[in-house]
Parts: sequence; structure tokens; C-alpha cells
Amino acid sequence: MLFGVGLLLTLGNELAYSQAISEDQVKAAYLYNFAKFVEWPQETFPDATAPIHLCVLNDATIGSELNQIVKDKHILGRSIVVVPIQTGEQGRSCQILFINSAQNWQIEHILKGLQGASVLTVGEATGFVEQGGIVNFVIQDDQVHFQVNHKAATQSRLRMSARLLSVAKRVIE
Repeated sequence: MLFGVGLLLTLGNELAYSQAISEDQVKAAYLYNFAKFVEWPQETFPDATAPIHLCVLNDATIGSELNQIVKDKHILGRSIVVVPIQTGEQGRSCQILFINSAQNWQIEHILKGLQGASVLTVGEATGFVEQGGIVNFVIQDDQVHFQVNHKAATQSRLRMSARLLSVAKRVIE
């Protein structure tokens, strides 16, 4: 699986390029890097040092890749904790929630359950951003890209960096 090297470098990717990189590794790197370019409301965290919860819904492979990437990393003084979850309702306590395409049958239900919460939802199913998800991975020309529903991010009280928006394949306002 090829990927946009320039895009990942723009986002501060820290993967080793000496080996073939899988699609899951690229997605995991993006998930980590999204946390660098999103601001959550202050009340999202109990205090200034509370960790960023990067949750993965029923996807051990992405969870494993994320754990390797975030090990000993901090963003703005916060550690990053990968949290495997089994239900969409558990996602309300997350800052970022990854929903893989196997969950396509329940995306509408998950997104509805997250209304009012400041959770950056990231999916990989066709139509995810049109359904109200915030970021969606898309494969184009054997590369992983992403789309952003900026309107949904704003409704979730998330501030996305202009730098992040500028490298998105598509932005819904």
C-alpha cells in the first residue's frame, strides 16, 4: 500500500520509512497526528495534564499499530492513551474515536450517540463524512487520504488547524 509521503511528512509523521508500510500503519500515524492539529474545549479534560484518549472501536490491528506509535509520546504536555472500546456509547469519553468499516451498519447510531460530545470521529466507510462523521479515510491511487466534515467538527466544538484542513482531500463546510 502506497501513501502520500509528503502529506504524512507535513503532518509530522514519525514512521520509519526503511520498510514497507501497511495501510493500517498509515491510518494509525494519521490518527496520532490528527491530535496535534485539533483543539478540544477546555472542559473536555479534567485537568491540564489529563491524557488524550485515542479510542478504537473493535479494531485490534489499528489499536496495536497506535500503541507502537504513541508509546512515550506527548502532545502539549499530555500523554496519549490508546483505549480499545466495544460500543459506540463508550466513545463519549474519548477525544478521538476510530470507527472502522466493519462498523458501517451502526455508524448512524454511533454518531447520534456522540451528539453534544467533543469527539473527533474518524471513519473509513463510504459516506462517513456525509453522515456526520468528522474525518474519513479514503483510498485513491493506492494512497491513504482523508476528507473532513468541518461543519461537524465545529458543531462538536472542535477547532481544526488550517494546516490540517489544507491537506485534506475534501472539506465539507
